[in-house]
Amino acid sequence: MNPEVATIPRTDTGDSGAKGPPGIGELLQRALSYRTDDLGLLPATGVWRLFSGRPDGLAGLIVDHLGALIWVRIFCPELAKRAGYIQGLLAAILPDHEVYVAFRTVGETDQKKSFGWLLPKLSANPKALVAQENLCRFVIMRDPASDFGIYTDARRARLWLSQTAKGKSVLNLYSYTCAFGVAAAKAGAADVVNVDLSREYLMVGKENARLNGCDFAVVPEDCSRYLKRTKARIERGAHKPPDVLVIDPPAFLQGRGAARLNRNVLPELLQSSFAILPPGGSLLVSCNDRYLGAQDGERFLRLLGAAAHAGMRKIKLEVLQQTPDVLGRDPQDHDAFYVPPRFWSVGV
Repeated sequence: MNPEVATIPRTDTGDSGAKGPPGIGELLQRALSYRTDDLGLLPATGVWRLFSGRPDGLAGLIVDHLGALIWVRIFCPELAKRAGYIQGLLAAILPDHEVYVAFRTVGETDQKKSFGWLLPKLSANPKALVAQENLCRFVIMRDPASDFGIYTDARRARLWLSQTAKGKSVLNLYSYTCAFGVAAAKAGAADVVNVDLSREYLMVGKENARLNGCDFAVVPEDCSRYLKRTKARIERGAHKPPDVLVIDPPAFLQGRGAARLNRNVLPELLQSSFAILPPGGSLLVSCNDRYLGAQDGERFLRLLGAAAHAGMRKIKLEVLQQTPDVLGRDPQDHDAFYVPPRFWSVGV
């Protein structure tokens, strides 16, 4: 049995007393109080992380607060046996929220890992969900396959972009539902282009723009192909380079085999990025790959440095530290099941 799970009592009164460790309910209440009372996050409509695994006292449990929707991910298969119990606790703690639970299971015969879902009961005509982050509003989708429309652990990067984008042109690759595009446009960017393969997600992005009283372009295309085409247009003088380039790709891309691994696409993607950014431009880049992100992103940074060297560009690197809610109450207590994505701003 996982040592973290072995400490969980069979019953949970929410009071650990003088004996034994705190129960799940008490840990969830502590984490919620820390974020709403100590950090001052919006308890009703905000976008933030409610529970961050081991740094909040329980490895393998990630809980995101997306307005009135709660997204629970249980990465520890042993803890997944209590998925229904955890859903019930959160529904009781936050009664006006819809609680969705994804839990990892392991097959008894082949040890194959997969995810199951526990969904909330919805009324026949559920109202649309909208969440708020700083001055921006976002549509929250109810389809679990969509990841609900926004990622809490990219909030620090969105804040950086909102502080950087005023008056600048921004190209947002792997844009998903255009949360970065909204942050840039709302901050007064001169021009914003969002690129993603999914037309469905881009249409949600346009709705996000409408909610925020702004607008931007969306392009349904493979990001690598779009970047190559943009590079060729810039080289022949038919297109102006972006001032800020955002690259926030998933660990796994569309397609099959080795080409589906983002780490195999990144070298060319980064080289093309440095080729089009003008002097004084900025690259906002993430690493969602556990292999590349290990040891403070050492492997990723080697790729980044090699791409800059190949393009004969000098770069100034800044680590964008995750927000306190994502880091959890004890940031030094790392979770073996989950590592938040890493973000860097790169000046050229």
